[in-house]
Amino acid sequence: MQQVKGIDICLSGHTHNRLKEPVRVGDTTIIQSGSQGSFIGQIAVTLEDGKVAELQHELLTITKIAS
Repeated sequence: MQQVKGIDICLSGHTHNRLKEPVRVGDTTIIQSGSQGSFIGQIAVTLEDGKVAELQHELLTITKIAS
């Protein structure tokens, strides 16, 4: 991402690491929500003139539902 310009957000697919807060590398925001369905990453992005003006991120914990 440091070598490719124009990437605003990188949403990680499957990783055993999770980031509670997004990490910035240059102009790119990186989000990792973990693996095996333990969390869902939720983001809200506000765009202004085609650029990210605001980004909010939250990790939502998945819990078992009693049957």
